[in-house]
Amino acid sequence: MITLLIWVLLFLLGIDVGSNQAIMSGLHTIGLEALVITVGAVLGSVVGARLLWKWINKDLKEEAHQ
Repeated sequence: MITLLIWVLLFLLGIDVGSNQAIMSGLHTIGLEALVITVGAVLGSVVGARLLWKWINKDLKEEAHQ
């Protein structure tokens, strides 16, 4: 149920942003900056998740050997 509500909110936000002329007319100027921020956020999340995964698995392996 929560997932459905999140999808609905994202859809409504997309409609609101898409109908805002100020945002749509300035999209070409903020596009590259938004792309760089998005790629950085995704890469940071992937690296963070990978490090957390290794740390958790290391702790589990140490407990299994004891």
